[in-house]
Amino acid sequence: MEIKLIPLRTAVCSERATTLDILVRITPPELEKQIERPVLNLGLVIDRSGSISTLD
Repeated sequence: MEIKLIPLRTAVCSERATTLDILVRITPPELEKQIERPVLNLGLVIDRSGSISTLD
């Protein structure tokens, strides 16, 4: 398996807090034998705003 982290900016400021968006590319290893599987598209969303937190 190969995991690549690709930043969407080439540099960030080191003097203050900065948000850095990255692309995560995961490449699975090749399968030894062919298994028929349905196509899968995967999306990942990380919400740090708290707007979808659970209700009390």
